Amino acid sequence: MSFYKNRNLILLILCVFFFIFGFFKNDPFGLFEFTYQKAPRLIDINEKNIKMIHLKQGDKIQTTFQKDKDLWLVKNLADNSVYRGNSEKIENALVDLLAVKKYHDITSSENKHIEYAVAASDFHLVFISENEQVLADVYLGKSGAAMGSSLLRLSSEKTVYSAKGNFKGQWNQNIDAFRDKKIVNFVPENIKSIQFNGEKNYSIHRKENDMWELNTLGKIIDADKSKVINLLRIITDLQGNSFFPKEANPPKSFAKIQVELSSGYIEEIEINGPIAKNSTDYVTKSHYTGNWLMIPKYRVESLLSDASHYEPGQNDAPPPQGQRPQVAPRPPKKR
Repeated sequence: MSFYKNRNLILLILCVFFFIFGFFKNDPFGLFEFTYQKAPRLIDINEKNIKMIHLKQGDKIQTTFQKDKDLWLVKNLADNSVYRGNSEKIENALVDLLAVKKYHDITSSENKHIEYAVAASDFHLVFISENEQVLADVYLGKSGAAMGSSLLRLSSEKTVYSAKGNFKGQWNQNIDAFRDKKIVNFVPENIKSIQFNGEKNYSIHRKENDMWELNTLGKIIDADKSKVINLLRIITDLQGNSFFPKEANPPKSFAKIQVELSSGYIEEIEINGPIAKNSTDYVTKSHYTGNWLMIPKYRVESLLSDASHYEPGQNDAPPPQGQRPQVAPRPPKKR
């Protein structure tokens, strides 16, 4: 077989070869490109298998989160006290962290670990399973070069990765930042009546067909339904900003609100304050919280409107200059 007789076939084979080589080399459709979507997860574990999280500084455990069914408990190892955690906050931080992928590696040099705050003595999270096995151990380091990014490293690897998010800021907080600060734990649909005691004494009761009535000094009239519904949302969304120091005495009583549920259970919300002369801060406590929580004055005012506010046909006057409008906070976005 001579070259001249088969030159067309040989040229065809060469053309096909160079075409295939160029296709794989240039990858015009991105079939072989390493993208963020194709990158493996940094912490490749199932969230459902996590039963405990240790927040550690080096070898020392600072705080422990423990899963109890659908709730997270927060344990302070300093005095072995256990608190109900802010499960939504912990779950959101967990989802963000588990979404990080091994895409942008910064260095594999162990000499850089101290500089990037991902060395053995730095802050890290240890994920524990139900049978007390370590699922993962990840160091949350300093901010990365890119705006809004963080450096992370698995304890089992030397490579440091960069990912979008302030992970150390999310997790390396004092224990009170992870505690449940809700004042009550029920939904508006379960509220049967509300009794206000203090400078303003009146009650609001649920009637048939989801209507409401207002009782002021024995005078019973129909209440403005839309305003009552707004009040229910204010009560059920009420949260404290921070915990009042245990060692401090709470200020004098200001008002009490008794909320009766359809089950017959009565939740009492105490409001004391202000905490000091000319202060805009009050404290509140309920059976659910068990501890005094700080709340600002505008939230107290949104709770303790005059009885006339709920009478039909009463227009809302604009708030005084410099005062926030008395409306309920927006409900948190559901994931």
